[in-house]
Amino acid sequence: MSEMAAAYSNRQPLGELNSTQMEILKILQINKDHLETNERSLLQHLEQRFRQSDKRHGQQHQQHLQAAETTVSNEVANSNLTKDLLEDPTMKPFPFLPSNDLDNLMAQALKDDPSTSNMGNYLEGNDGTIVAAENRSTPPIKSGELPSNFSLLSALHVPITITANEVLSKCQQRLTNPEAFSPIFDECCPPPRPDIIPLKQRPSMDKLGLKTPLIKVEKPTEAHSIELQNFCYKSPIALIRGLTTALKMDLSLFSTKSMTETQPDYSVEVRTQYRMPGDINVDQLGQPSWQCYSTRSYTNIGRYGGYQAESFRHSLKEETERLRAAGTGSKYAIAAAKAQAEGTPLGTIATTAPVASLLSLSSTAPNTRESSSTPTPTTAAPPAKRRRMGGNQASVNASAAKLAAAANLCGSDDLPTGHMPMKVVKFGTNVDLSDETKFPLQLKELNKMPAFTRNSAGACNLLSHLGHSVFGMNTVQMYMKVPGCRTPGHLENNCFASVNINIGPGECEWFGVDYEYWPVVNKMLNDRKMDLMKDSWWPNFEDLIKARVPVYRFTQKAGDLVWVGGGCVHWVQAIGWCNNVAWNVGPMTSEQLEMSLYAYEWNKLTNYRSLVPMQHLCWQLAINVRFTNQKFFNVVKGVLIRSLSFCRMIYDYIETRTKNAIKYQPRIKGEASHYCHNCDIEVFNMLFVKEHHNKFRVFCVHCAKKTEFEEYVVLQQTSFDELSAIFDRLQLHPAKTDLLC
Repeated sequence: MSEMAAAYSNRQPLGELNSTQMEILKILQINKDHLETNERSLLQHLEQRFRQSDKRHGQQHQQHLQAAETTVSNEVANSNLTKDLLEDPTMKPFPFLPSNDLDNLMAQALKDDPSTSNMGNYLEGNDGTIVAAENRSTPPIKSGELPSNFSLLSALHVPITITANEVLSKCQQRLTNPEAFSPIFDECCPPPRPDIIPLKQRPSMDKLGLKTPLIKVEKPTEAHSIELQNFCYKSPIALIRGLTTALKMDLSLFSTKSMTETQPDYSVEVRTQYRMPGDINVDQLGQPSWQCYSTRSYTNIGRYGGYQAESFRHSLKEETERLRAAGTGSKYAIAAAKAQAEGTPLGTIATTAPVASLLSLSSTAPNTRESSSTPTPTTAAPPAKRRRMGGNQASVNASAAKLAAAANLCGSDDLPTGHMPMKVVKFGTNVDLSDETKFPLQLKELNKMPAFTRNSAGACNLLSHLGHSVFGMNTVQMYMKVPGCRTPGHLENNCFASVNINIGPGECEWFGVDYEYWPVVNKMLNDRKMDLMKDSWWPNFEDLIKARVPVYRFTQKAGDLVWVGGGCVHWVQAIGWCNNVAWNVGPMTSEQLEMSLYAYEWNKLTNYRSLVPMQHLCWQLAINVRFTNQKFFNVVKGVLIRSLSFCRMIYDYIETRTKNAIKYQPRIKGEASHYCHNCDIEVFNMLFVKEHHNKFRVFCVHCAKKTEFEEYVVLQQTSFDELSAIFDRLQLHPAKTDLLC
């Protein structure tokens, strides 16, 4: 609003105010104690205009203004606001006035004011505000020619209130009379350039270890409260403890034992990795490196479950032999001798109970769920008498052979070798649980979660409006781990938020960096010849400290839920034996949507596919959502304006520049979005299809333009009448309070 005020205040006073400007003057005068500097300038400008109007009608205008002020003031006083809100000196009364859409009123005033006829100097930003455009010349537009590039971040040159018919009419003018055409959006939009925080503005060394936001949930009402939802939405990353217990969730359904019994042959992707401490990363020569080595193979749940259990037994065997070397006088040896005297079979204490905990987790036993699975001295009972070291080593070797055999069933070890001996671990990842026929109990259990954290269809999750599955994002995935398994550093796809639950019994160590520092991490990766989105990397903690990048570091116990806010860079390492389930969510906020749109355009620079088709998503939101937030509405409407106009430009180009006939092929329910076979960008509505080796591939218009158009079949999935109807039905319905999902 302040940008519009600045633009307006530079205009010369004219004659009598029109009706829209009078409404703005009334509202500003009522709220003059709460105005910002530019808004005060606008008020002074309008008052000056008002005083210069016909003095014969001055008294009538003043009476009208006073009457309106009294009416609005009475309406505010008689509203059902709470006393606390009315008495809060920080609360501005703007949202509670009859016309709370002040930005739209001001934009309309600028449009109606003859002094603003040269509004080409001011563009509408992504949030609907009028901002100053860059003083750069734009190339002349040729009739029917396509824009040089298309970006969902490009500045708009039309008001947010434009109708579909007006958009299509301007596109027609672009075709028939390009000299008189004024652009709908910036057709030469530069690529996004993230701002890197200067070193001088980063925190000092003593402030780099950030405290992780932690909240404990004890009651179901707390789990479903708006306070918890707001806490998560405002946190870059957060640890929620006790939520699964408060909601009485049966996490044993996700245990290795349960999954092995129900779906032993279900596919598991396996990543073979080196095991090392969480705060360092070295290559096979022992040199510090950010490269996270891993190779991919495949197995099934049954085989990986066997490897997971055998890994646990082998670690306990090693611990047992280590304790045996401590001597018969130790308290551990005495405890083992007592157990043997009572007739307990040798090894029962060391293997049976912990393996049972690993394979079958009871959700009603918090002590079991929150205990670390790392073997402790009290769980391993050495024999009462010493044995020769040769016999002990033979026992360990036999255990190691069993572990190696189980590991071989999970895939081969193709990691690079060097002079430094390094242990190898296998990480069972991306176990997709989206099939409701195979995992009905597991998916039903997750529906107990608070609405804003669910992966299932819900009004407050952006991803639930896609209308089709995006595996790993709006579907649940499980991760099966042994100590040392790593989820390398990454941003979630399109910077969406995510939810992660530790099934247990072991723990995981998390590292996180706030969204505003992702450009710094990206530059550090580029300096090491690595790509943020495509490569597998693990930051050395020391390097981050030297670069003065603040880091969250915390432990996720069994049953804990981690909320990863949108755009948070994070990486995770398993401390013990555990399973995790995770999925992405999309908070219904303008901040999340803007962040995802920025990531969508950023991904184009590296030919990285955005798993969430943002054009399709915004059209689906326009169909499904009742908009109550002005800024969120403006972002979606802005995308629709750009998308509708670009689709029409493509249509006109095909009709006038090529011999191709456009065929209408409606989108079927549940059909996945399409991406260009060459550049991996989203292809919305206008598809260019080409057969290659008996397969039909989809291309975008720019890639198709580089070859012969006659080789392609052009398909239109949604008619312009349908798009126009959706476009015009999109309306704002302001709400005064936060909505609980």
